[in-house]
Amino acid sequence: MKGDTLRKVGHFFSTQSALEDGWRYEPRKPELSEKKRKELMEATSLETPRSTLRTVFGVLKPYWTQSSASERVKAASLLAMSLFMTWYAVQVTVDFGHWQSGLGDTVQQLFQTMMTERPDVIADIMDKYPDLQNMLAGNETLHDLLMKFPDTTSITYDPAFKEIIKQNAELADVLKQNPSIEDLFMQFPSFQDEVAKNPDLLEQLRSFNKELGDKISSSPSIKEHLSNLLALSGGDFVANWGEAVSQTYHAASTVAQDALEGAKNVADSTDPNDMSLIKAYKNAWNSNDLATIALKFTGMAIVSYKSAQYLALRWRAWTTGYFTKKWLEAKSFARLRNHFNNIDNPAQRIQEDPAKFTAGAVSLMTGAMNSGMQLVAFTGMLWGMGSMMGVDHGVFWVGLGYAGALTGLTFAAGKKLPKIQRDQQRREADFRKALDNVHNNADVISQNDSENVEQDLIKQRFKPAITNSVREIGTQVKLIIVDSTAGNLSIPIPWLAGAFTIATGAASMGTVQTINYAFNRVTSAMSFLVNRFEQLSQMKATGDRMYMLDKGIDAARYIAEERAQAAGHIDVEMPPAIPPRAPRL
Repeated sequence: MKGDTLRKVGHFFSTQSALEDGWRYEPRKPELSEKKRKELMEATSLETPRSTLRTVFGVLKPYWTQSSASERVKAASLLAMSLFMTWYAVQVTVDFGHWQSGLGDTVQQLFQTMMTERPDVIADIMDKYPDLQNMLAGNETLHDLLMKFPDTTSITYDPAFKEIIKQNAELADVLKQNPSIEDLFMQFPSFQDEVAKNPDLLEQLRSFNKELGDKISSSPSIKEHLSNLLALSGGDFVANWGEAVSQTYHAASTVAQDALEGAKNVADSTDPNDMSLIKAYKNAWNSNDLATIALKFTGMAIVSYKSAQYLALRWRAWTTGYFTKKWLEAKSFARLRNHFNNIDNPAQRIQEDPAKFTAGAVSLMTGAMNSGMQLVAFTGMLWGMGSMMGVDHGVFWVGLGYAGALTGLTFAAGKKLPKIQRDQQRREADFRKALDNVHNNADVISQNDSENVEQDLIKQRFKPAITNSVREIGTQVKLIIVDSTAGNLSIPIPWLAGAFTIATGAASMGTVQTINYAFNRVTSAMSFLVNRFEQLSQMKATGDRMYMLDKGIDAARYIAEERAQAAGHIDVEMPPAIPPRAPRL
């Protein structure tokens, strides 16, 4: 009994139930009117321009208005789950932004502390290396180099070293490669001369550098910064989740012990005021270390993705059943072929287009939700990043202007792409139809020796597909130009904006990293249409084909009903039988 119930529940939520629901669709008898006739004829015409919104919503409408109530509840539940998890994932990305800022500030503090303590440590250990000490005492340039190392940026822009670097190309290259102190010293002829006189000098420099590193890394303040870095990277994850597991084990042990001692129920064996277990898991879940953030984001992303994909699958299953039932009902398949030759390959449209359209629609819905949430979450962060070149909230306005300009350029470059892709689908279908004709009429073609005729027909159908592909390539090139020029400006802009805030003394490296992170998130959200332009184009082309098929079936039934009523019949009759295909000469 229980097994039967589980099977019924499983079938209720299975995608098979969506397919069956689509097959239960009952087409309505068309109502005749001039307005309806004009609407249907226009919808099935390739020459009449159609509104994008009318086409897309015309394809979206059947599933969400004509499916059963239970099917709509299932679809809405999957969509709500996907959107909720998307929202939660966006909140986690905000946490990651704060984590990145904290990481940048901690690394900056670590570097500053190291540079502050380094001169004192050098003074403490230099006496152990007399040859090195004597050499540095007589060479002010190398002494300054040692004191400034490892801050190669300050070395590069130090007036005392600028002229040396300008004359020594190898030294300039070494400074860009995170060099050791030995690598830098060896670029100076004066040091090379001293090493030639005293080979032990180079070994002393290496030993000195190793001891210096050991002394600095053992400093209490340096250890504190490293401990903070470890906590940010994953140390807190181990500590917090370890505590949660420990509390769980302790609670389970207590319940088991009390049960053995005869406790009546679990409530009797636990203290209702003891919230340590809940607090432990709450602390672990709310921890802002990288490992916890990654764990939460991965979990949310997986649930969101699966919910969206199952929704797309249910939607496709229902739509396939809907189109199949409508196409086969009341001889519509025959009437469609007789009256609307421009609606090519309905079988392919039923098999291929629902999968493309539903997957694209769900992806766009979740993507738009994600972009909207990111825009809300990160706009406030970017708004508070200060002025830029004297303009209040300048970083935000720069991001808004950049996203607007990029969107305009993208749509200007790719505005013809939807029509090109729709035409490509039609021309590929015509080409495929010519190939299928050879297979379907193989005996007739063979008997009449008409292979050359079929070959010419195939060639004629193939040429438009190639010509249209050339047009598509040209349009794609325009989009590539926009993306590779204006699109890549999102990389330097936030760093330049951060540099202006540093120049006013109002920012740290952590702030600059936050600006970079928030700027990219905001501009990405604002550029949603740009990032999804090709997907939107393909979805529009597929939607046109599905809309034309849907309205073509309605129009075919309308014409049959119109003729039947004009002839005084009540029932819609089948048109005259189609004569057999005549052999090609």
